[in-house]
Amino acid sequence: MKKGTARIFLEFFSILIAVVLGMSLTEWRQTFLNHRQAKESFQNIIEEIQDNYEELLGDSVDVKKNVDDLEAWIRVESDRKDTLDLSVNFRLSFMSNSAFDVAKLNQSLTFLDNEKVLELSDVYETQEFYEKAAGDVFDPMIAMIKMEDSNSKRYREELIAFRYKVGLAYSGIVTYLRVARRFLDEYASTSAPTEQ
Repeated sequence: MKKGTARIFLEFFSILIAVVLGMSLTEWRQTFLNHRQAKESFQNIIEEIQDNYEELLGDSVDVKKNVDDLEAWIRVESDRKDTLDLSVNFRLSFMSNSAFDVAKLNQSLTFLDNEKVLELSDVYETQEFYEKAAGDVFDPMIAMIKMEDSNSKRYREELIAFRYKVGLAYSGIVTYLRVARRFLDEYASTSAPTEQ
């Protein structure tokens, strides 16, 4: 009877070791796959931020010119306003955040260092600020365009509101470029374009 009990115990112990070893290998493999997926997601995010950076870098010059032109136009006396060329050509850049959204959905952010996740959050929060501020430019621009008398007090008020919104959008661009540049300098494997 003792021989049978020892044999059962040995078989049970062998099965237990096989199950624990199998579970450990499965967990190790899943952890490896999760970290690999997180690394790929992070690389996709870097490329997305780099594309967004390049898009806004080109727009920053135009928006700065818009701000300067509007400021000059506001400073001029009302009887000279018609002699100035006010050609504001504001355009909203559509920036991508799909790589970041995918990383959140597949939980890749869980497997990144906390510092990386915080820096990513900063980049995408400044992107969100820019998009909101830039989207708010169009209401005062439309109100200003609808007005016929460019020498009226109301027109000047609409122009000041428009200048404020364009300035806010420009601040969003500058902030995004600074935060994204810092992120890219730290994490991008290839050198990204620099601010001009």
